Amino acid sequence: MNTWRFITERFPLKITLPLTAILCLASLNPCSYSSTLLIISYASIFISLLILRAVDDICSIGIDKIKSPERGLVSGRIDSARLAKALKVLILLNIFININFKNIYFNKALFFTTAITLYYFLFYKSIKLIPVIIKPLFSNLVFICIPSYASLIALNKLSLSSCFLGLFIYTSVIAHEYSHNVLKKNTSSYGIINYTDLLGMRGTAALSFSCFIAAFVFALIFWFNINRPILFFITLTITMLQIIVMEIRLMIKPCAKNSKPFYIYGFAFFLLPLLSLIIETLLTAILSR
Repeated sequence: MNTWRFITERFPLKITLPLTAILCLASLNPCSYSSTLLIISYASIFISLLILRAVDDICSIGIDKIKSPERGLVSGRIDSARLAKALKVLILLNIFININFKNIYFNKALFFTTAITLYYFLFYKSIKLIPVIIKPLFSNLVFICIPSYASLIALNKLSLSSCFLGLFIYTSVIAHEYSHNVLKKNTSSYGIINYTDLLGMRGTAALSFSCFIAAFVFALIFWFNINRPILFFITLTITMLQIIVMEIRLMIKPCAKNSKPFYIYGFAFFLLPLLSLIIETLLTAILSR
């Protein structure tokens, strides 16, 4: 019940279930692999994202007491100790479902999952040592790993396209983090430093724009390596044009009003092209029969 309360508040299924499906099916061609492999991949990606969300919130309780006192972990509606115990079970479950019983001594996907788990354990142990401005580069590493994980579990090797897809998703998530946090509110007096305190509002907006541009470049390289699907390219171009307009507006007039829409459009920037890729893959498979 405690874990369910957390999921309801901070990991709503109406958002996270389709999000996981898009990340999974864009990384694994749904027409090329067995349903068992797709289910395992989906479950592992979902559990990984849930663990990341929960650990991040547990580590942020001190900050959230000031910024978001209404949250369950801060108010006591959600018990952090019980949630931490549930996370240990989820970590073991995630490792277990990635065991290849046919080749238990050489399983790259299992090794990869275990390595990422260890990475995040070390990251959150040393989080106070990492400068605020580059923290998103470390905290969002799981997103670059999702396509690589899918490639390992399907092919037992890394593909070039999976690496660039991971870079596209990863830089998009980082851009999203910076872009919707262009805030005037100064929290340094409470002992909390945000991006705007360090770079200023225009500087934070410019940083987010540069990350979106990098993501667009990685997406084009990925597109070129997967035989250039037209629907993906069209959707990517439209979302990038939308981001350009929003970023110019944000840099001309940096404020919370112009920053807030990025919370949705920042995700749409990479999720809509990935969704179009899945649709085009399915349509191609249907029409080729």
